Amino acid sequence: MRILFSQLPQSPWWGKGYSEAYENNAAMHEGTLPNQKFVEKEHKGGLSLLQEYCEIEIIPFPKKLDADGLYKHDGVFVRDSLISNQMGDIVVANFRERLRQPEIEHIEKYVTKRGHKIYHLPHSAFAEGGEFFYIPKQNILFAGLCRNNEYGVRQTAKLLGIKKVFIIKSKSFHLDTLFCVALNKKGELAAILACLSLIDNVKEVKAFAKELKVPLLPLDEIDSIGRDGKGRISVNCLALPGVLIGGSKFLTKGIEKQLKKLDITHAVSPITQFLLSGGGIHCLTNELLS
Repeated sequence: MRILFSQLPQSPWWGKGYSEAYENNAAMHEGTLPNQKFVEKEHKGGLSLLQEYCEIEIIPFPKKLDADGLYKHDGVFVRDSLISNQMGDIVVANFRERLRQPEIEHIEKYVTKRGHKIYHLPHSAFAEGGEFFYIPKQNILFAGLCRNNEYGVRQTAKLLGIKKVFIIKSKSFHLDTLFCVALNKKGELAAILACLSLIDNVKEVKAFAKELKVPLLPLDEIDSIGRDGKGRISVNCLALPGVLIGGSKFLTKGIEKQLKKLDITHAVSPITQFLLSGGGIHCLTNELLS
């Protein structure tokens, strides 16, 4: 498994404080200033943990995003700019938050030079990487419908050759702030973890999990972004075969035991400062090739 991971910008990450919150992102608060010592420590620790389980491809942070417009520092979240089928094909995201659109240019040039086939969405098709979870072994795509629109989801699936798409409706920023998947050692879907209280179409989610014959593990809001943005976002995990990599243990009673029962290792490296922007390990990574 080859995973994309970004260097930090040379200047302090959000070093002037958050200028404004993105729509629907309850975790962001204007003026919040990350602790730069912890930013560097947690970034290094997350990278070290990831390297234990997969091949990491580190992309330099672009100089043009590391200038006066410090809002562009969210370019460290390489998840959001690309949606990959993990076989060399990539759909370039189309952000609703236009301030983030420049992030795409740098990453697109990088993956194009690395030999990936690139697809672009129509202007009215919105799709952001943090809204997707793809299971290549079974060709299943889970897609959020907050920052995405349905047209963006369908176009993304079509371009990547994905036949089975399930849409999850929520008003909570990206899907990965309230939902994740866990894979068995063969790379097949082993479980779905989700904060059901933040999902609008819960009955459909339960029915789909039953159809797939996988357990649906409900999470308390503390393990998601939460309604007030004060959740730990423990659910923001990178799913690898037999391993779930995240920023903190789950506080929801019984979840850690259920993961062990499913023979899934939950590996953790704290990323508290990245939570201030609503991001975690899933946001900081992107599967280029399986």
